[in-house]
Amino acid sequence: MAKRDPFPGEKFLYGGMANALGGPLAAAAAAAAAGLFANISQLAAVNPAAAVAAELAGLGTNPADVLKVRLQMQNELGAAAGRQAAGPAAAAAAVRPQLGLLQMLKKVVNAEGPAALMYGWQASAMRELSYSAIRMGLYDEVKELLAVHGDDRYSFPLWKKIVAGGISGCIGAAIASPTDLVKIRAQALNPATGRPFYSYPSPWAALGIIYRTEGGIAGMYRVASQACTGGPAAAAVAAAAAAESVLDGVAAWCIIYHTEGGIAGMYRGVVPTVQRAMVLTATQFATYDEVKYLLIGNGLLEEGVGAHIASSITAGLAVATTTNPLDLVKSRYMNQEFDKVTGKGLRYSGVADCLMKTLQAEGLRGLYKGWLPNWLRIGPHTVITFLSFEALRKAAGLEAV
Repeated sequence: MAKRDPFPGEKFLYGGMANALGGPLAAAAAAAAAGLFANISQLAAVNPAAAVAAELAGLGTNPADVLKVRLQMQNELGAAAGRQAAGPAAAAAAVRPQLGLLQMLKKVVNAEGPAALMYGWQASAMRELSYSAIRMGLYDEVKELLAVHGDDRYSFPLWKKIVAGGISGCIGAAIASPTDLVKIRAQALNPATGRPFYSYPSPWAALGIIYRTEGGIAGMYRVASQACTGGPAAAAVAAAAAAESVLDGVAAWCIIYHTEGGIAGMYRGVVPTVQRAMVLTATQFATYDEVKYLLIGNGLLEEGVGAHIASSITAGLAVATTTNPLDLVKSRYMNQEFDKVTGKGLRYSGVADCLMKTLQAEGLRGLYKGWLPNWLRIGPHTVITFLSFEALRKAAGLEAV
């Protein structure tokens, strides 16, 4: 089938579909994002494909994401945390045996049930619909803006691919940062209570239960505030049901908005989120793009599934290695307690402070906690995303990435 020029916004639209299951929702996200770039006529076309592909990948790899976050949080700052909190005696108790991937899996399932492996899936789904759709949809467009006469698919410089990926990731993460905040808090444990953030009987029934048992609307906001610190009202609501799950998605955003400073609270951690996204997208797209056209250009493989799988596997390995330190810093910074008045972190004053404290307490190796589940998540995620993205583009008659 002859390749055609994309409709305005079509490529952006397929980028979203590669990261999400919901076509109509992805199209809406693409249309909204396309409005921000009135001078770029092709943005929306890649998004439905990108949204669906990454959504499928994100849901399938959510358990690995939960284990990655838990491994990143274990023995946080080691004995230094105990000394800071309660002196030398607590320091020794603060350092617990380091769990491996399978040990952490067993611990989570035994303590919280198999459902804990899907904590954060709603926020993850919303994140893929926005962040991944935008970054994947923008990559081709930024490449075109950087192209000069003589650049083609086989000779396009690697440095321009890296820059295009970094810009795309930066824009996507800056817009979608609140989804990452909720996802991390749903998957990690509240450092003050040792239990998940916003723990209620069920995500949607929680609001009705709180409304009936805690004094209507006023009670909903009171419990929301206490949920962040493990207060008695939150504990009473949690005890009212036989099984608990974690409040995720929109409901968690409402809690953050009303208890942590409105919009500013929702965008807490946006700097490390953007930094990670820039490195991730630059590594992922540039590696995939470069490896694929090295394979095709040297006659080793033809354009097709084989080239897509080989390139995406390589890209997944590269992404896990380059982003793990930034991912760990982002997770720890977002998961700490924040002062309700000043909004400042109680453990880390900023991203640089988190990085330096981690290095001082745990060394360089500490920055690579959770690398294996990170790779087990991002590796398959990258493969599924690019295979879906390429297939959707081909089905629509568009040129390959």
